[in-house]
Amino acid sequence: VIAANNDKIPTVSALIAYVAAQFSAKTTLAGYGITDAKIENGTITLGSDTITPITVVDSSFVADSTNPVQSKVVKAALDNKLETSLKGATNGLAELDSTGKVPSTQLPSYVDDVVEGYFYNSKFYKEAAHTTEITAESGKIYVNLAEGNDQNKTYRWSGSAYVVISETLALGETSSTAYRGDRGKTAYDHSQVTSGNPHNVSKSDVGLNNVTNDKQVKAIQSSTSGDIVTFGGTDGATIADSGKIVGGSTLASTPSANTLATEAAVAAAISAAVEWESI
Repeated sequence: VIAANNDKIPTVSALIAYVAAQFSAKTTLAGYGITDAKIENGTITLGSDTITPITVVDSSFVADSTNPVQSKVVKAALDNKLETSLKGATNGLAELDSTGKVPSTQLPSYVDDVVEGYFYNSKFYKEAAHTTEITAESGKIYVNLAEGNDQNKTYRWSGSAYVVISETLALGETSSTAYRGDRGKTAYDHSQVTSGNPHNVSKSDVGLNNVTNDKQVKAIQSSTSGDIVTFGGTDGATIADSGKIVGGSTLASTPSANTLATEAAVAAAISAAVEWESI
């Protein structure tokens, strides 16, 4: 037992028992002689004594920590965040829709604002008759519908005049336009036809309306044997197929359909007939 006696040294067990008794007997601050306690501006006051507590400050964000965080860490995190009031606002940042694209309401008007009209004398009109003028605006694309070399060309308003966006080659049928590809392909395919009559050409179209369809004798061959001449050929004409024989100097007493008399024989026969009649 520890008692007020300077002549004795307490044992270890006696010392432990004494200390334990002191803590168990004093369960409140009042037991230690502290009648008041408060925390103000980070300072703990116990009675008349003040204690500056030790504070643990985290150097990074920890999900389950209740400690304060260094201000530089908080500032770095805030610098990486977007202020919600800037989303889709003037001088702010564009948003993305559900498809990951910028909504058309946040795009410049010329991206999807196309005006069709008729360009005439440096102005655009709603009608081909150039009645109602279209008010020029910047940020829009103007398409010329008028026929001619400038058809389908696109313009923008510079503030003082319409300017061609690009010198495109318009579709058309003039020397300065491009012809339709589908019609060009049809013409080309038609030009490759080599049989039949793809153009439905008649005889009159090529100046043959006065020519008959009769078969013409183009090649008649002949051969001679003495005073006999035989005609022949291979083109299918009658005289060529059957052959005709030119007879001798006198007419045969019995005419033959396949024998032709010579000019001299015919003349002699006629002369003899005339002489006979005169007798």
